[in-house]
Amino acid sequence: MSSILGSGAAHAASPKSFEEPLVCDLQVAADSAFQTPNHVVEISGKRYIDTRGDSIVLPLCGNGTLGQGATSAKMAANKIKQTWVFYKNYLGIDINEEYYLGNVSELNGTDAPKISAFTNVCSQTDSGKACPYDNAFWSPWDSSECLSLICSGIFLGNHMEKSDDVIAHELTHGVTFAIALDKNLPDESETAALSEGISDIIGESVDQLTVSKGEKSDRKWLIGEDVVRNGFRSMRYPDIRRVSKSWKQNDSHTNSGPINRLAYLLANGGTSNTSKINPIGTKSKSGLCTSPTKCTATIHVAQLTLQAVKTLPANANFFDFARSFSNSCDSFVKYNENGFTKAHCSQVRKALVAQGLTKFKIRHLTNLGTVGKNQGTVVRAQLLTTTGAAVRNQPVKLQTWSNGKWKTIKTVRTDAHGIVSYSVAWKASKQYRLKSLSNHGLFSAVSKIETVRVN
Repeated sequence: MSSILGSGAAHAASPKSFEEPLVCDLQVAADSAFQTPNHVVEISGKRYIDTRGDSIVLPLCGNGTLGQGATSAKMAANKIKQTWVFYKNYLGIDINEEYYLGNVSELNGTDAPKISAFTNVCSQTDSGKACPYDNAFWSPWDSSECLSLICSGIFLGNHMEKSDDVIAHELTHGVTFAIALDKNLPDESETAALSEGISDIIGESVDQLTVSKGEKSDRKWLIGEDVVRNGFRSMRYPDIRRVSKSWKQNDSHTNSGPINRLAYLLANGGTSNTSKINPIGTKSKSGLCTSPTKCTATIHVAQLTLQAVKTLPANANFFDFARSFSNSCDSFVKYNENGFTKAHCSQVRKALVAQGLTKFKIRHLTNLGTVGKNQGTVVRAQLLTTTGAAVRNQPVKLQTWSNGKWKTIKTVRTDAHGIVSYSVAWKASKQYRLKSLSNHGLFSAVSKIETVRVN
């Protein structure tokens, strides 16, 4: 279950047009035409879903379920459509497909995949009853609820239906987990923080590119400003702005800050760690994206983000994301897609460095000492980021000092634990080191120097 706040199958054919979502207001009175959904309990006149424990079974909004047509349901349905339009127009995917978010269920009364949601949610949580529930979340259903095994939905608490960035954030969790990330990792994990950052990026991009009449500019890139004053968090001024030595495990919505700030900088420009970052496209002078051409930088950030997700491992960390993000920009330039230029990719690399997302060290290099001539030895080391995460699938060179320069004798990639290992037989005493360099020098580190003595 992935929320807006802390603590708390094969592809189907794409529909030619948007399938209206099934959205239900949980508190609307049922009449003879509608029924209360399964797995909902009534307590003192309020309906609650149960989010306690590890075996959560959630309701499904389908044809004949109460609350359809209510004001909150209509508002949420409209914002779900706005998210669908953004994904379709700018990111090239139809999130209504069964593969992503469209549920195929006997309760739908149709084989057409439909996105499903509940508004006005009250919840029984681990800490007690919450009514109204001051949060929102995405979650998969138990497979028994659907004819398809790919079933998911969003649950919106107190006035969350008012916020397009909240709704897009939650829908993006479903998309991200369908494509790559493991949804079952602990909230304090780096993967969870990355997931929250990705959802914030797409959520705020939808918000920025969907301007309502009379809407004011959101220069702080606030998440949920339509629900609570000053929003739930600011992407321009997150609590943690970049990765540094003081990094520690924390709530995923706090630790997502460096990813959020990265997106803000590339969309709007600014300074990080004394580095000046320019936007990777146009930005609106008024702060309102009244047309796509005024905010191509925001669109580019969203495009890079989704493209990066497509190549992430299930337990991806910030370093994995940074490398995929950089690779995605280079790929867009190589294939002349989406208007990306080499200058854009230069700013991307600059921002990744400034945000502390590229830094790593080569640790625990084997000290061989004295060995026999032509004796087989094993040289090992581990590559770790500033956060302590493993640097995986990174090319690392084993080099020896010869004739006044370092000569590469083997190149090996790190494993899932960031460990690199070489088998070497030595003919003579040598100084040796490890060096890693990739992505135009973006990811680089050199180990300390060791000496092997051959007797």
